[in-house]
Amino acid sequence: MEKELIAKKILERLEVHGFQAYFVGGFVRDKLLNREVNDIDIATDAAPAQVCEIFAKTIPTGIKHGTVTVILSEIPYEVTTFRSEGKYLDHRRPSEVTYVETIEEDLSRRDFTINAIAMDLAGKIIDPYAGQAALQERIIAAVGSPDERFSEDPLRMLRALRFAAQLDFFIADPTWKSIIANGEQLQNIAIERVKQELDKIMLSKNPERGIRLLFESKLISFIKGLSSTGLPALDYQEIVKNIRQTDDVILRWFSLFAQLETAERTTVLKLLRFTKVEVEQFKKLTRVLDILQEGNSTVILKKALLTAANLDYCLKAITFLRIIGDINQEEYQELATNLHSLYRSLPARNITDLAIDGRELIEYFAVSGGPWVRDVLEELLKRVIFFDLPNEQKELLKYAKFIKKEVEK
Repeated sequence: MEKELIAKKILERLEVHGFQAYFVGGFVRDKLLNREVNDIDIATDAAPAQVCEIFAKTIPTGIKHGTVTVILSEIPYEVTTFRSEGKYLDHRRPSEVTYVETIEEDLSRRDFTINAIAMDLAGKIIDPYAGQAALQERIIAAVGSPDERFSEDPLRMLRALRFAAQLDFFIADPTWKSIIANGEQLQNIAIERVKQELDKIMLSKNPERGIRLLFESKLISFIKGLSSTGLPALDYQEIVKNIRQTDDVILRWFSLFAQLETAERTTVLKLLRFTKVEVEQFKKLTRVLDILQEGNSTVILKKALLTAANLDYCLKAITFLRIIGDINQEEYQELATNLHSLYRSLPARNITDLAIDGRELIEYFAVSGGPWVRDVLEELLKRVIFFDLPNEQKELLKYAKFIKKEVEK
């Protein structure tokens, strides 16, 4: 609310200087839906240079396309001049921008009717494309010609799926048919932009809807590089069923890739530009699941805890086993209880819990450090966990002699 009140001061100041000013886009949409408001965008007939003159602190973030970031009370707000756009030569940005005089002309360039609504300082709604009706009917429809909107920026097709997932809306038939007809154009979009939309789908209220539409529209086949993998041909009904059963974003993503062989999964993660942290999360989950396939004995569960290096990934793994039906709810509860109990009882959970560290090993052996240090510490940790080696400095150093000899061999 505070952010909105501060934003109103921007509108007030623009109007005091004789300009029109409106809230636009997602802010208006979410406010009408009584959803939490995040970004607040403002449209005005003031030129960028005039906006910079009016406000003391501004950043020319997108001044070439009419956007200035105004900083008020240390909060950034994007203020964009009413504009129309030329052809999109790079499927992302218009080749030229022409400033226009009315908010109605500005709204005509927007992607979907639910995003083509403006609101003035007094709360009056400007809605030339029946966006409010679309909100009431829970419909996502392109502004004007869907083919034109998607040819301007093909990412809008994926945005339609994302809004369907976030808002639990349906896609209007002409817009849906246009997505199917124009899907191939998605190949022109940078994978980083695609991944951002996919992340938003997975974080949404109804990710299963977004993923189902991704397969049914065949857009999954037109994401750069994916057509050469087995992902588009997967049983998406199974994927959707599994995703529906968890709020955990990591498990949602893992459900999408679980049917792939490990090597191909690695390829897909690379193609979609997953971060190193995300890739390591999937690898860790895969390793724990492989271990749990061996059984549920205390030794196996200890091995899983050691591999995961924490309890969380073991719990994620058994949650996934429950989701796919390999274990039932009762078995899940028993495994979760055993894992919690074991984790609490471990004398050490990772090498930092050992009574000695790498520096002490180097001093004890009076040799230079190197990979051997971690190898010895990891083997000591295994001995502490599985063979009751006391987690005491004297005992660990004594046993380290034997381990170091094995490492050197």
